[in-house]
Amino acid sequence: MLSNRTPTKKEQAAGLPVLKAFLGLFRCDEIVALGNVASAELEKLDVKMHRVRHPASGGAKLFRDQIAEILR
Repeated sequence: MLSNRTPTKKEQAAGLPVLKAFLGLFRCDEIVALGNVASAELEKLDVKMHRVRHPASGGAKLFRDQIAEILR
């Protein structure tokens, strides 16, 4: 069964070196953080990003609006 849940602190800690390695492999002109957890992890790496609302739990319209603004 699929679920949308906040990752545990242990999961976030395990993912941080992977995120850092990924960012080192690819040139990223624009980075979009999808939700608060993603933006917090990118902030730990001092990465400039666009922060958008996660579309789950009633955030779909704001998410669409924020993405449209980034693409302008």
